[in-house]
Amino acid sequence: MRCKKNIRNLILLTMMVSLPILSKPSVVNADSIEDEFSSVINKYDLKDVVVEPGVYLTKGETLDLSQYPNWELSDNETIEINSNGIAKAVNEGTVFLSQRIGEKVYIVEIYVPSEISTVNLESRGAKSRGYYKVFIDAGHGGTDPGALGYGYRESDLNLQVAKKVESKLKSKGIDVKMSRSSDIFYSLSERAEMANDYGADAFVSIHQNSAEAKSANGIETYYNRKKEEDRPLSNDIQKQVISQTGANNRGVKNAEFTVLVKSKMISALVECGFITNELEVKKLSDSSYQDKLATGIANGIEEYLKSNVIIEESQITATGKVVNADSLNVRKGPSISFDIIGKLSGGDKVKVIGESNGWYKIEYNGTYGYVSGSYIELDSTEPDQDNKINFTDVS
Repeated sequence: MRCKKNIRNLILLTMMVSLPILSKPSVVNADSIEDEFSSVINKYDLKDVVVEPGVYLTKGETLDLSQYPNWELSDNETIEINSNGIAKAVNEGTVFLSQRIGEKVYIVEIYVPSEISTVNLESRGAKSRGYYKVFIDAGHGGTDPGALGYGYRESDLNLQVAKKVESKLKSKGIDVKMSRSSDIFYSLSERAEMANDYGADAFVSIHQNSAEAKSANGIETYYNRKKEEDRPLSNDIQKQVISQTGANNRGVKNAEFTVLVKSKMISALVECGFITNELEVKKLSDSSYQDKLATGIANGIEEYLKSNVIIEESQITATGKVVNADSLNVRKGPSISFDIIGKLSGGDKVKVIGESNGWYKIEYNGTYGYVSGSYIELDSTEPDQDNKINFTDVS
């Protein structure tokens, strides 16, 4: 049997019915999902395993697996596969499909939600908080290594790049939450639910690619094919990351990866390169090249946000001074998650030009910074603004 160069093409391009969008995720025991995954992956030699990004099916939806019909299921209750190789989602839950194809064992997670509805678009409107929020997902982790190649684990490379993206976004004044900051397992539904609870403006999942053909190389970025409005984020990321790295441009593509379907905000999944290409994986594991990848991803996210997401910050003009503290941190953005860019001393004078969630935006060293409003006493002079703020009401 001739093998596909990339098994995910088989899985992702054979969807037979249109996909509705998931509403509130059902609560699933993550430990039981990890245990189920471990029971599957432990059957095989780890060096032969490729764990693909998960696929989303709704009840009644079918998937044509006839080209490779002999998949082993981790349970027989979530999906059924008939004699013609057609899989059908029958019950909510998570199931892992595994099969040896050529020299590799492919494991694919299929997620079937409990209920479906249209997406809540509230998270895509104008933001009153005065800053951007981005969720970065380092794919795989823990018992799930992702793809492997030449001594490298995809999960490790994903986390290394994701941490660099986090740092670069924070330096731009963007608030960031990570799905993981260490080698730990989270289910796909957990990752999307974390992003939804966080209320991110954008979700970006970071992965490394793999293929049977060891010559396959380059970068590609995915968006949910049922959310065409997500494409601009993928376009901006792909453009910027190719500009930074000079890698082979494999373009922007669409798929029904679970994390893209379940996340309520604009989302993208970046395949940074091929771990199965000996020359490319040497670059992917190099810190300086990872820095280029991270710069491209962060620049693409920033470009998208500034062009498409409106943030509304209360504009005020007032003066005041630092009180109740000998030293006050000045941060890049309006929360303690942002980097410290300087310090003020007790009694220092400040010029306030904006307010966001109890934080004051101030002029600082020729640029701007944010300080907690709890430690600023504003002068009694009435501020120069059209819509006045009650300055005594600070957190």
